[in-house]
Amino acid sequence: MSTSHTVRKLAVTALGLGCLPLAPGTWGSLGAAGIGLLLFLLVPWPWSNVLLAGGLIVILGVGQALGPWAERYYGENDPKPFVLDEVAGQWLTCLLAGVTLIPPFFGLAAVPFVMFRLFDIWKPFPIRRIETLPGGWGIMLDDLFAALYAGLVSRGLIVVFLIVFV
Repeated sequence: MSTSHTVRKLAVTALGLGCLPLAPGTWGSLGAAGIGLLLFLLVPWPWSNVLLAGGLIVILGVGQALGPWAERYYGENDPKPFVLDEVAGQWLTCLLAGVTLIPPFFGLAAVPFVMFRLFDIWKPFPIRRIETLPGGWGIMLDDLFAALYAGLVSRGLIVVFLIVFV
């Protein structure tokens, strides 16, 4: 296996998270959520958002560029080990949900994670149509639309929690 092949495989599987058993998308989302939460805890706002948004842009570019390669390598459209779309979707969900609102209620950090996984699996309109776009576009954009739904619902749930319980 060549070095470039190994690097591409590590990239599309989010450093191997997509190769874990059972639910690779969930593993990719969990890893991304962990990185997002660490950023929000360790880097002051607004720099945590800037770093996460910058990372999101990089992941989108890499995912779109490597999507066609991954489909050829794994022999299927939107292959399960390809989890850069989950990373991008989870980060967008965190940004839209306003995860910086959460401390000291760390249990609320699960809300964007759960909402993203729910919308990514459910795929309400127009997500199913979007995933049919060619190349890396369909792979990446369907998760971004799921993130839009998940981020807005998460933000609402978090705000309601803070209003009711704080």
